[in-house]
Amino acid sequence: MSMFDNIIFIASTIFPLIVYVAIGAVTAVKFNFTEDTVKSFNTLAFWVLMPANLFLIAYNYSIADKSFLKIALVGLLSLFFMAFLCAFIALRLCKDDRPAAAALAGISWKCNCIMLGIPVAQSFLSPEGAMKFTILAIIVDAAVSNMILIPQISFILKTGEKKSFLSQLKAVLLNPIVFSTLLGAVFNLVGIKLPQLIVTPIQAIANTNLAICMIIIGVSMGVRRHISNIRLVGIACFLKLVLCPVCGTLIAYIFGIRGSGLGAVCLFWAVPSAVNAGITIEAMGGDGSIGNSTLVLSTVLSAITLFIVGVLIRTIGWM
Repeated sequence: MSMFDNIIFIASTIFPLIVYVAIGAVTAVKFNFTEDTVKSFNTLAFWVLMPANLFLIAYNYSIADKSFLKIALVGLLSLFFMAFLCAFIALRLCKDDRPAAAALAGISWKCNCIMLGIPVAQSFLSPEGAMKFTILAIIVDAAVSNMILIPQISFILKTGEKKSFLSQLKAVLLNPIVFSTLLGAVFNLVGIKLPQLIVTPIQAIANTNLAICMIIIGVSMGVRRHISNIRLVGIACFLKLVLCPVCGTLIAYIFGIRGSGLGAVCLFWAVPSAVNAGITIEAMGGDGSIGNSTLVLSTVLSAITLFIVGVLIRTIGWM
């Protein structure tokens, strides 16, 4: 495909996502949705829609390819690097404001890979590339990133909050996102074939994942639409949407990741900030206004950055 064809393809892929988000945002404003509404919708996505989608991805796809292990390891390396780099930058910029530093550090690298990234990857990338992105989303984002985010915020705020490794491991394994993926992978590897009576409703739920999750993101933006502390929020968006994709892709390239794997890594870091990062930051004593404002603005700006990244990935052949 030519660059012009790729531009048209990515534009036609992103436009429906923008429409879904706009529907959610307008509905939230029109009917005065509250934070409780957002929490209820997030619960639906977290416990039903996304687990059904991820279960089927792991259940249906061949996961015996050893390159997935290398992708995961490089993803973890880039995760630690970006978490450290963002914390260093945040502490330099907010020396006298620890809550602001905690918010800037945490929101600048935590990715919205599960709710937003996986549907986008399924549209932008080949089946192989989408599966590699899903591996990154599950292992690097869902399983490990929270284990880094909480100690990072605690260190910056000097709260000393700690959890044992076993308690964190239990929380990860019981996470519905991780559990559903592992269950699908086990069925896949063992060769267990579920009856169509079970697969059909799961598939029907999974088919609604993209549209409903985008609408939920729009609802969240409509409720949290007021932007505050524009300077730090702008810096956070630059770190998340520009610096992270560039550094993450360079790290992957240095360690020999090529083709669809490189596209998966690039897209992994290009998605906007994660909703649960804003919630965690505020709950632990960080500046919630910076976190929530970054969630809104990074999601809006990602329509531009994801367009650029999508065209780049397809033109170079990183699908």
